Amino acid sequence: MRSARDTLDARIKLTQKRRDELADAGRQLADKLARLKREGEEANGQAVRARTDLAALRKIEDSMGQEMIGLRQRKESLFREKTGLEGERDRITGTVETKAEIIIGLNTRIAQGQVRIGELEEELKQLGVQVDLPAPSIDHLKDIIRQCDAAIASMGPVNLKAVDDYSEKKARHDELSAETRRLEAQRRDLLKLEGELNHKKKGALIKVYDAVNQNFRRAYADLSQGGEAELLLEDPEEPFQGGLAIKAKPKQGKVLRLEALSGGEKSLTALAFIFAIQEFQPSPFYLLDEVDMFLDGINADMVARRVQKSSKTAQFVQISLRKITLTKADHIIGVTKQEGGISHVIIRPNISDVSELPAELKIAEEKMEESP
Repeated sequence: MRSARDTLDARIKLTQKRRDELADAGRQLADKLARLKREGEEANGQAVRARTDLAALRKIEDSMGQEMIGLRQRKESLFREKTGLEGERDRITGTVETKAEIIIGLNTRIAQGQVRIGELEEELKQLGVQVDLPAPSIDHLKDIIRQCDAAIASMGPVNLKAVDDYSEKKARHDELSAETRRLEAQRRDLLKLEGELNHKKKGALIKVYDAVNQNFRRAYADLSQGGEAELLLEDPEEPFQGGLAIKAKPKQGKVLRLEALSGGEKSLTALAFIFAIQEFQPSPFYLLDEVDMFLDGINADMVARRVQKSSKTAQFVQISLRKITLTKADHIIGVTKQEGGISHVIIRPNISDVSELPAELKIAEEKMEESP
């Protein structure tokens, strides 16, 4: 017994160490998930604030743009009026000066042309060739001058600040566009990360669900001696959006949901679910409080045998008044009432058969009968 106790103590320490490691890993995963959620919420908040700031800046830009357009139109109107008067004056002055310069230039060119003509005529005389070279008329030159004046006048006044205004607005637009693209990229990355996490969570859940469902079918079939049961996801495509339902078909019965079963059938189904979870991820210790209360003798025996089988890999403490359960217990600790109404504490380790106990272990027959 000391050796067994030392072995059990060692197993308890190993199990507690494993439990602590799993708890630490769970806390780390929970912290990581919380951090990712906070980062996602912060990124979403930044995106919302950025979009709000962008909308506000656009409104301010539109308001300032309308005001600037009005001022610019007023300025251009006054500028055109002033420029028109000055232009009229300059045009007249320029026309006079231009014409004078043209006359001077033409006179100069005529003089040069005449000299050149004289030289060419002399050369032609020497060559003996007669050639007529008509010069452009004055009217033709005046037409050219009028066309040039009309082209200059059609250009109108020039806004010298237009280039600076455009550069300033374009720089601001480029800055906001770059910030928007950066936030959109962050949003896509966060949505991608969220999708990957949800996919991994869904995969892990489906893996656990399939394994526990298989164990549950076997456990229910064993406990009900041939019955059928299964776990059903309310929303298989989005399992986190729905719950988990249990469908059971007792032996020689019809298929019912858990809430439609009787008390004994519910107890049997719940125990099968517990054993299914234990097979997938065993716990070191289980406490069962009168789980066989609503079971008949056959089902109570099946549950006792299953608990006895599972006790090879985990510790079970079961509170029960059923005689069939006591016969399967390794240890019995309890209180019985002897003749004369005197209570007596019973502590008997390593009991294999209740029939081998002395008379003090005999519980009143009415407490040992199967529940109706």
